Amino acid sequence: MLGGIVASWVVVSVMMLALVLGVIGRLPHRAPSWTGLLPGVLLMTVALRALTLVSGVYFADRLDRVDDLYGGLGIAVVILLYLYVASRAFVWCQFLNATIAGASTPGLTPITRG
Repeated sequence: MLGGIVASWVVVSVMMLALVLGVIGRLPHRAPSWTGLLPGVLLMTVALRALTLVSGVYFADRLDRVDDLYGGLGIAVVILLYLYVASRAFVWCQFLNATIAGASTPGLTPITRG
């Protein structure tokens, strides 16, 4: 039974990694190949899997024990929190990819503030 759970977790993680790679690969970027996008894709996949684990284990138990009014509000808060963290992770993965691409491109000058 545990082997089946682990296998399904791995299969879904690989599918999510492929989906994230497909989405990020369609965006404009400096990376010459898909391997240049891999650090950000891995970061986004880990963040989404962590969000799935937290929302499925922690929040599902909490929302199951509340009454009808607070249950609806709690579900709305969990969904908004999930979307907020997922969008932040997406920005982090793009920033990571851009930083790595900028560091590996010779002659590229960094942007300075001020």
